[in-house]
Amino acid sequence: MPTANDASPQTRPIGGAPDARDALARAAMLFRAGDLDACEAILRDTVAADPREADAHNMLGFVYEASNRSAAAIAAFRRAMALRPDAPALHNNIAAVLARRGQLDEALAAYDSALRLDPTLPMIHFNRAAVLQRLGRGFEAILGYDRALALKPDFHDAAARMAALLARLDARVYRRSIDRALRRCFAAPQAEHAVLARTAARQIMLKHDILKYDPLKYDSLKYDPGQWAAAPG
Repeated sequence: MPTANDASPQTRPIGGAPDARDALARAAMLFRAGDLDACEAILRDTVAADPREADAHNMLGFVYEASNRSAAAIAAFRRAMALRPDAPALHNNIAAVLARRGQLDEALAAYDSALRLDPTLPMIHFNRAAVLQRLGRGFEAILGYDRALALKPDFHDAAARMAALLARLDARVYRRSIDRALRRCFAAPQAEHAVLARTAARQIMLKHDILKYDPLKYDSLKYDPGQWAAAPG
């Protein structure tokens, strides 16, 4: 079962009646124990009793995904999203499955929906950046990792991915300007890692005058998935 943390698709109940919450808690325990059949039976009973129980549909999505029924998982996640369109976690969950299936444009759209609902979630910025990276949109991915780091300065995975992307981008035209920052980034204690990666990213943006980049302005921007459409990939 994916762990119930920000880095994984959301499995924690986000609402529901007390009886449904009890059923979901039992289902979650069975899921963690690997008893997918018993877990699925409880969840099916729950949605049969109340078809509008979004959390049960959401958890069914994980059961289906864990048993290699990706199409059924996506359908279950879509039902949960239709019932709770205001829950960013549900958009994140379906985006994660779509990304694993290689449906990257659809995954990106789902992450965008999640961030429109709440632009302060660093893991969703990270996940979105990872999809952009797979799509070959490296510069936009750097910006996404940068936003994740702005929201969570100790996000070392985001710093490492940003640094790796910067190293590849840097090789063509601006190695000298950021090579020192990158080498320091990889050699630095973890407490400094994110700051150094962000510094390297800012040097690139300033070098290329991306949208007349201003660090203070960027830090205060509201999320807009079209904001960086003109940036080079």
